[in-house]
This record gives sequence, C-alpha cells and structure tokens, in this order.
Amino acid sequence: RLADDATWFRNASTVSSQTVWSVPAMVSGKYPVEVGAVPTLRYYPNNLFTMLSDSYQMTVFGRFLQLCPASACTYDLEVHDTLWDLAADLGVVYLHILAPESLAGDLPPIVGDWRGFADRRRFRDLEGDRRRNDRAVEFGRFLATITSDTSGRLYFLHTLTPHMPFEFVPSGARYRPPRYQGRQVGGARLFLNSDPWLPVVLQQQHLLQVGYVDTFIGNLLDRMQRLGIYDEALIIVTGDHGASWRHGERRRGRTDTNLADILMVPLFVKLPHQAEGAVSDRMVETVDIVPTIAEALGATVPYELDGRPLLDRSGPERLSRTFVQRNYERVRVETYAADLEDLGLEHKLLHFESGLYGVGPHGSWVGREVSSLEPPADGTVTATLANRSAFENVNRDSASLPVHVQGTFTADLVERVSVGISVNGVLVATTVSFLEEGEWMFASMIPEDVLVSGRNDVEVLVLGTVSADGTQG
Repeated sequence: RLADDATWFRNASTVSSQTVWSVPAMVSGKYPVEVGAVPTLRYYPNNLFTMLSDSYQMTVFGRFLQLCPASACTYDLEVHDTLWDLAADLGVVYLHILAPESLAGDLPPIVGDWRGFADRRRFRDLEGDRRRNDRAVEFGRFLATITSDTSGRLYFLHTLTPHMPFEFVPSGARYRPPRYQGRQVGGARLFLNSDPWLPVVLQQQHLLQVGYVDTFIGNLLDRMQRLGIYDEALIIVTGDHGASWRHGERRRGRTDTNLADILMVPLFVKLPHQAEGAVSDRMVETVDIVPTIAEALGATVPYELDGRPLLDRSGPERLSRTFVQRNYERVRVETYAADLEDLGLEHKLLHFESGLYGVGPHGSWVGREVSSLEPPADGTVTATLANRSAFENVNRDSASLPVHVQGTFTADLVERVSVGISVNGVLVATTVSFLEEGEWMFASMIPEDVLVSGRNDVEVLVLGTVSADGTQG
C-alpha cells in the first residue's frame, strides 16, 4: 500500500553495519567518522531533532533518546523505568564500542530488545521468558500517540523489529523463540561455523517477522487515514543495516562476498500530497534522509551535510557507496562500486521459490494429503517432536500460537534428510535436517491457519535424503 503512494529507492544503502553508528548517521545526515564519537547529543549536536525543535513538537520512540534534546522531545519513557536506566543502558553500549571482540562476549548482550542491557534479568532471554518491555506493545503505544493535530509534529520510531529474537508471524501472533537463535555456533559468530541449513531456518523466521513489520505499517497507514492526516504527511520507512543469511558468512560483519547483504536497505518516501507510486534506481544512502526532510518541509539546515535530497538531480550522481568500518578508537572509510553482486537475493530465491513454508527439495509437496505420499524406502528413522504438548489444546484466539515446530532425530539418522510437517493429515511445511552440537535436528514454521481450536495431530515425516547443502533430493 505504501508503495502505491511513495517512491521506492531500491538502490539505497546504509553507511555502517552497526546500529550505534548507522542510526546517528541517518538522523544527522553525516558520516559517522569522528574518532571517539558515541550516539549522544554531545557528539551529534546537529541532527534532525535539533533542526526541527523550534517549529515541531516531537514524539520519539527508540534506542537513541540521547540524540534528542530533552527540551524538545516527548520520550517513550515507558521503555525505561527512569532516565537512570537509560544512562545505564548507554554505558553498556559504550563498553561494547570500546571492548575488543574477544572480550565483548563477557558483557551483557545488546541484541534482543535494545534496552535493559544493564539488567538482563528483567527481560526475556532467547528461550522466551516474559519480557517486561514488549515490541508489540511498543507498536501499539506509538500508534496511540498519533493524533489529528496538523500544527506540526514529528513522530519518530526506531524499533528492533524485525531483528532477533524472531517471535512474530505477519498477523502479530507470537511464538516462543527457539534456543538456536543464539549469536554464536562453535565459538564463532553466525554463520561461519554453523550447519549449512541453519541460515535457511533462521531466514524463514526473519522473513515472517518482516511480514509483521508490514502489518504494522499497514496499521499505521490505516490510523493516519482515519485521522485525516495521511495525505499531507511526509512518511519515511527505512532500515539501518542489512544482514547476511548465507552459510560461511558473518551475519552482520562485512566481507568481500556479503556486501550487498549488509549494505542494501529498504527506503520508501511518501512526500506530502504524493498520490502516485514511483521506483527510483538512483544510488542513494541513508545520510540523504535528513536533507530530504529539510527540502520537503522547507526547513533550513544550519550545518553542513554529507547527504543530499533524494529527489534532487541538480548535482552529479554518486559513483560509489560510502561505508564506515569503526569502533571507538578506529575509523576506516571505505568506498564501493554502485553495482554489488547480490548473492543474498540468489540465496533467498533458491530456498524460498516454493513459498515461505515449502522449503527444501520437496517444497512443491506442501498441501498434499499425507495418505497420498509414498514413505521412503528406509523407514527406520524416527523423530521426537519437542513441543508436541502445545498442540493438544490450541486456542486460536490466543495471542501466542504453536507455529514453530522443532525436534530431534534418533541416532539412526546418519545423513541429511528432507523433512515434512503434517497437521491434521495434510503436509503444511517442508524443511531439511541440520546438525546442532552433534545432533540431527529439524525446525520449521507452519502457517497459523492450518491449526484448529482444540487438539491438532502433528507428525514429522522423512521425505528422503538430500545433498549436503539441502538443495537437491
């Protein structure tokens, strides 16, 4: 829907793979090249919030509240108990910036909900204990702040979603995040030493959580249209970095072969009164967002920008992309060609060509009655479903549904196999087994609409052996 009225800049890229640098760059319009800088107003005194503070009221949700002057911004203070909590969280971020990678693992993690780092006991870990601050609740709070007031207001939301932990499907129903969503496998970051199929398992969950973001954007547009403010609004939707979902690659760290995965980000801009969608292939960067806002609003930018308005063609076109590799002490600015080989897109099309639930060489079988399938020649392998009890009495009206199926195989399994998941006699998902700590596992999402209230009969089927990478049956 947004694309129908907005311009999609499908050649947009971020300027850093780390949120602590990419978001300040996005809201300042400047490359994060100052040595020693951290994401606070002290180091970024000129930014979107300071630029508009004299003429716009501001409602700011997100993880970088200290970039916004307290005198100008209405904070989402429910995210933090107190400003002391916010300062404690920022201190943990500083330590992650300062510490070498070998020591970063001893610090409280800053993945997850991007808040409450200083006291992780109060929040959910990756196994799913209840978190006090909830992303779904955050979306609801943000929508509730939007009013019909047209006197001038900036609404800003920086959300963790669709980042790990993966726990949502497009409808907003949630499931318990599995243990294997951890950041390291075999002592190395994802996906350097992982099983070749683990990135596919996690990318499936990621894509479904992206669908949840789409649902939120739809709810945002609905509310703005009901309030009568959609037409004259300037709306920008983007991401602060990408991620790689290919075996042998770092998920977030830049390498020579995952550049497109990390650098390329979505960017949609709906100008005030824009009513027709467009697609632009201009090479643009996230530092172009602030100058675009200034141009659209007729605002004066009282400082020098590295970016330029997205729709301004008066100057020369960019010939390269700027990317900043840095920590607290070192800054290295790199440039890359306009055209990046998008191996990540090829990977996505390879594994999800049969849809998000038909993954692996038997994906086209989804929807078939189990009674019509021929069992493999070797039927000695059995599987244990880890969460079978969750299907004994399903409540379809619940906010949480058992749409994630996982389990293990018996020791009889000695090679990779194609796996089918059936619900009530119908094959609803396919995947491929993977090794986790020396044990053959399976994991797959299933569509929520295949579940019925009450008891559901869920079975795990071995459909046949597959190649080492899981792509050939």
